[in-house]
Amino acid sequence: MSDADKNAIDKLLIEPTSKCNLSCAFCPFGKRVIKQHDSNFDDLKTIIKKAFIFKYFPKVEITGGEPLLNNDTPKIIRFIKTKGATVNINTNLNVEHSILYDVITSEPDEISVSLDGLEQYSYQKYRIGGSLKTVLNNLKYMIEKKKELNTVTHINLSFLLHRYNLKDLLNVYPFAKKIGIDSLTIRDLSICHNIKVGKDFKILHSQHPDTNCCLLYTSPSPRDLSTSRMPSSA
Repeated sequence: MSDADKNAIDKLLIEPTSKCNLSCAFCPFGKRVIKQHDSNFDDLKTIIKKAFIFKYFPKVEITGGEPLLNNDTPKIIRFIKTKGATVNINTNLNVEHSILYDVITSEPDEISVSLDGLEQYSYQKYRIGGSLKTVLNNLKYMIEKKKELNTVTHINLSFLLHRYNLKDLLNVYPFAKKIGIDSLTIRDLSICHNIKVGKDFKILHSQHPDTNCCLLYTSPSPRDLSTSRMPSSA
C-alpha cells in the first residue's frame, strides 16, 4: 500500500460483535446473514495494537452488530482512548441497563443512538423487535449519568426518516432538546432530500457527502464535530 493510500484512511472501524438483538430492514446483521459471534477483549486489543502500528488513526468507530451486547465494549473504549484517538459508538440501545454505567464512565467521545420513531408503532417499523420504552429509559439514564459524572461524551440521536415516521419529524427535535440530547442527525431512506426544519434548528451540515443527512445541534454552544464524524446507523 502506498503512503498516499495509507494517509487516505482516517478512521478505524471496530466490531466487538456481529450479534444483534433487532432485525432492522436492510441490515445484514439483523437478517443473520453474517455469522453470529463475539470478539473477546484480548483479541480486539491485539487487532487494535496492530492497526495502530500500521498507522495512527485519529478516529475509531465502534459499531456492529449491536456493540453493547459485548460486555467487553467499555474496556475496548478505554484501551482505544489510551491511543489518543476519538471514539464514537453506534447503538440501538435495546440493551441491559447494567452495562450503561460502564459505557458512560469509559467516556467515548460520542454515543449515537438510533431512534426512528416517537411511538412504538413507527419505531418498530424499521427497528424490528425493538422496544421504544427500553431505549427511552436507557437514554434518560445515560443523560442523567453524563451530567452527574460530568463526562465529555457527546450524545447524538440518529433519526432515520421513512414513510411510517414522517409524522414524528416535527416532534423529534423538541423531544431531543427537552431530554438533553446534544445533537440530532436526520437521515432519509431515499424518500426525500430537502427537509425544511424551521427557524429553531441549527443546521451544521445540510447534506453529508455520503448520505442524505443533516446534523442539528440542540445545545446553544456545541463543540465542533466535523462531517467526517457523522454517525452511521447502529
